[in-house]
Amino acid sequence: MTYDKVETVNPGFGDFSGIATADFANPFDALLAAASSDPVGACVVEQPECACNYFQRPLTAQAEIAARYDAHRTARNTAQKSKLLSPDFSGFLLDGILRRIVDERGFEDPRNSLVFWARPSASVRDIIAACQAKLRAAAPNLWLMPADKLHTTVLEVTHSRTPQDVAAIVAQLGAPAVAQIVGLPRTRPTRLVKPLLGFDASAIAISFVPAPDAPYSYHHLRRDVFAIVAASAAPIDSRYVVPSAHLTIARFIRDDEFRGADGAIDSAKVRAFVNAIEAVNEWLIREFWPLEDGGSADSAPAEWIIGGETGLICRMGSLWYGDGVTVDQA
Repeated sequence: MTYDKVETVNPGFGDFSGIATADFANPFDALLAAASSDPVGACVVEQPECACNYFQRPLTAQAEIAARYDAHRTARNTAQKSKLLSPDFSGFLLDGILRRIVDERGFEDPRNSLVFWARPSASVRDIIAACQAKLRAAAPNLWLMPADKLHTTVLEVTHSRTPQDVAAIVAQLGAPAVAQIVGLPRTRPTRLVKPLLGFDASAIAISFVPAPDAPYSYHHLRRDVFAIVAASAAPIDSRYVVPSAHLTIARFIRDDEFRGADGAIDSAKVRAFVNAIEAVNEWLIREFWPLEDGGSADSAPAEWIIGGETGLICRMGSLWYGDGVTVDQA
């Protein structure tokens, strides 16, 4: 069965971690193989009853997973900063669909998707709210993701489809597989740490890295979710399988505040905004990272346990900005 795409304004996501996934049927196996933390295929599909050999792997491998996640976000920020501060930068990539949703009563996003999300814990929502306030002070026209719509995408099964296409994929995936996936964190919780803002010309996100001392990592969870979906024979058409655990917290829908009287982008204003983002990151490191990684002596290291408050949630429909319809949740 083939499915037709609806036009989307969002590009794909490049991998800055140095991991190549092309040779792996399950792309999340690539990083696990590089870190020697798991034999390829030793996942929940093949060994459904064991909490498994994950807990017998050397922790140095888990530290490698965390390091790759951090390398990806650090290198990406460096690349995006270079683009925004380049003399050739002509403007932000404004989200036209979101702007129409904001400005036009009754306008509906035509892009339909199917995803598995994790919702942030209360403590993470508080950190995000503080970050959003700091960003809004620097750029008043930013669109901020509402607290009740915040999410990180564990797996995007498909995107930019028609409602009929998505419904067909949900049926092919099947209720038992969906229930198994959303319940995974209840028995295999994973920990994320070290919040940091990431940015490009279209949006700002807060990202985390898998805890380096956790035998079963967030990346293992993503691998297992992918494996269950693949075993159902439902098509997987994800825009990103990069090593990232991020939640989009702001988007650009206008950029008037970054332009001068002549209407052209004012590089000084863009630089001031990039500086504001970096100041927020300095605050995050100081307040929410461990002392040995740059946190202050009285910092309270942030920890997000996926499955600590709720399991995963499967959503379908027009969900680009945190909406959609729940298929199942734990």
